[in-house]
Amino acid sequence: MEPTYRYKLGRQIAGYRSLKGWSQEYLALETGLCRSYIGRVERGEVSVGIDNLEKIAQGLGIPIYRLFFMGVELVPQNPGNNAPSTT
Repeated sequence: MEPTYRYKLGRQIAGYRSLKGWSQEYLALETGLCRSYIGRVERGEVSVGIDNLEKIAQGLGIPIYRLFFMGVELVPQNPGNNAPSTT
């Protein structure tokens, strides 16, 4: 069975988050969304509305349309460690 677009979209979000070295909790802080919601979106368990997609894209610092380039290898826009400082 072919993965759903909801699942593919979630994997895109998880991929961009991972490129930044961020946890789901940090993305939640950047977007104002709940960490558990971010997790459900990334696993394709919930349908995400356009308003929340916009928050996620803005939080990740990418244009929203990039979330829909499924099957395209993700390339960091700013190579290097983009993880937030813990000091």
